[in-house]
Amino acid sequence: MSRIGWVLINIIFMVLGTYYPDFMTTVLVLATLTNFFLIICLKNIQPAMIMALFFLSYLLFLFPYYFLGYRMVVYTEYYEPALFDKALIIHSIFLNSFFLFLKPNINIQRFKLIDLVPTRSNKYFFWGLAILLIFIVITMKGQSVVGDGENSYEAYMENLEGQGGILEYFYLLFIVGFFFAVNNRHRKILMGIAIAYCLQCIVRGYRIQMVQMGLLTFLLFFDNYFKLWKIIGLCILGVLISEVISALKMTGGIDYDTLVKGVDFAKEGEVLIVNQTDVFYSSVTFLGLIQDGILDFWTRFYSMLGFLLNWFVPSSFVWQEARLPSFSKNYTNLGGGGLVSLYIYVWFGYLGVVALGYILAKGINYTFKDRGKSILKIVPIIIFSVYPRWFAYDPGNFLFRFSIYLLGLYFVLYEIVNYLKKDVEGESINS
Repeated sequence: MSRIGWVLINIIFMVLGTYYPDFMTTVLVLATLTNFFLIICLKNIQPAMIMALFFLSYLLFLFPYYFLGYRMVVYTEYYEPALFDKALIIHSIFLNSFFLFLKPNINIQRFKLIDLVPTRSNKYFFWGLAILLIFIVITMKGQSVVGDGENSYEAYMENLEGQGGILEYFYLLFIVGFFFAVNNRHRKILMGIAIAYCLQCIVRGYRIQMVQMGLLTFLLFFDNYFKLWKIIGLCILGVLISEVISALKMTGGIDYDTLVKGVDFAKEGEVLIVNQTDVFYSSVTFLGLIQDGILDFWTRFYSMLGFLLNWFVPSSFVWQEARLPSFSKNYTNLGGGGLVSLYIYVWFGYLGVVALGYILAKGINYTFKDRGKSILKIVPIIIFSVYPRWFAYDPGNFLFRFSIYLLGLYFVLYEIVNYLKKDVEGESINS
């Protein structure tokens, strides 16, 4: 079957599901299969394949709701089947758009992403960035959540409030430092810094930051190094480590009951308490606020302007309406976050959701179409590293602003090194 035919089948069942809710289980199955097809399409780009596996988890946790009748969250105000169904349809549109525009057999040559970015080895720039990275690790704010018992979660929340955004700007400096490294010894130094960063995050309960640093380290140092079955094993190991960190920040220690609850959906009665269901409900809340007229046309337009501004400035510089979870908490209870597809729907409607899939697919197609090097190809490195943030929490900052900042920072430093190199060569010729 052609891709267009598959997408048309998905669309038919989405339309049927809109009017006949009994078809929504089929919509979920088709969306899940589409996500599986994405994984297969991206098998030659290991960081992107892992990203697609991450996407899949947000669909798999919907099966207990649609097939077994489990409650997804403890919140009730917008717990409406029609809103859940619409959110699933919107997200399925994104997945189908991504799949439709992604080239088949992409990267059959198995290019590594780091080999597609032009480098400018410079020991002075490298050491300057390395010292800055070490300084960030050493001065990481917060107290240990390990062994603090009932006070661990309180300590974790205090850590979050006091830390600021420097933990994630760290990734940008790390990537640029990697491409200014002169030799393997420099890259081993970066590996040591990455390990120290992860250990600091574990001690302070920063789960997502540790996971993202792990993804970035894999991309830069181990891309195409492991076979598929080992990649799956590493993903499972990553989930287990993530659960351990979650247990540490919640209880200050690790015991069998805590870990089993985390792995076994943290089931309490018939309520699934996991990150994926919490994020999905937050997405549903956006639709509920639209339904109630709170997110009306002009509020959504004002929010969209803030989202665009957020591409260039931190969230603290934009109005609350642009930060949808924060704005939503003025009217209802929710955990936070939201699927990128639902954010884009709020701001740009269905066409925006299609465009998001198109842009991601075309970006990957461009990056891996040949072995040609381009500074633009540094952008997928951050996209394939911080998707736990941009896919499920904050696309303005982590999909767009971080991409722009990374590209701008590397371009400026790259051109400075080029200029200095030409200046030195000119002096040599004149002498």
